[in-house]
Amino acid sequence: MMPRVLAGLLAALLLTSCASTVLIQSEPSGAIVTLDGRVVGTTPHFHTDRKVSGYSLGVKVAAPGYTTRHTIVKKTKSVNVGAIFPGGFFIFPLAWTLGYPSHVHYTLEPDQSTYGSSLPPAEPVAEIEPGDLPREIPGILITLRDNPAASRGVFVVGLGAQPCRGTSDVMSLEEQAAVRLLRHYEVLERRGLEAVLSEASRGMNGLFDEQSVVEAGQLAGAEGVVLIREACMGGQPFYSVKLVDCTSGKQVWAATAEGRTLNVLMESISEHLAWAALQEN
Repeated sequence: MMPRVLAGLLAALLLTSCASTVLIQSEPSGAIVTLDGRVVGTTPHFHTDRKVSGYSLGVKVAAPGYTTRHTIVKKTKSVNVGAIFPGGFFIFPLAWTLGYPSHVHYTLEPDQSTYGSSLPPAEPVAEIEPGDLPREIPGILITLRDNPAASRGVFVVGLGAQPCRGTSDVMSLEEQAAVRLLRHYEVLERRGLEAVLSEASRGMNGLFDEQSVVEAGQLAGAEGVVLIREACMGGQPFYSVKLVDCTSGKQVWAATAEGRTLNVLMESISEHLAWAALQEN
């Protein structure tokens, strides 16, 4: 009986001692954290795993209006003391003696590169009050259909990312748009869409086509799908965003921005949706 009890205690000790935790922080706080390609939350974020010493954790920290940070955090910075003692009994726990640093901090720089040279940055969009009209921002065009708030549950899907500078990042587009739309819609987890629309249905460029996304969104229980694209036109960043009703296939609202950041565009869309909600009331 004693050997079994001792084995159980040692097993429990191993499970706790082999874990390593790192605190991921950023300035500004509230940035979206993606680890090994999976969105896990916002900063500050505690991450714990039992990967072996030397493991490289892929970290992406993104916030609207700021340059995305892509880094690697390795299990080489600190000693996991708890794993050393069991190592006296078993050899393999020594593979966990190195852990993550206690914390990492990322300072995100404002994304100045996406502002057009001929258009100055717009001021932050203020909360709209009853009687106000949405501000018209040069370079941004927004069209609203009847009752844009009718669609509640929506998926956000990137259809393409071809920036003027840097590398394409469709996931970052989706994340930034989703954060801004949370105040107006219930943004659904992409897992629900992926369950209906498999990766095999993507085109040769690795992206979804619009019709298949809308159809899959309806099957997955969404009322609408927000489709977003990034392109480069004449050396200027160009964004298009639209909400398509999954039942009728009609556009609920659509917006484009030339020479503006995605952050400014999404804030302007948010202001127009807030204005439309006030008209409904």
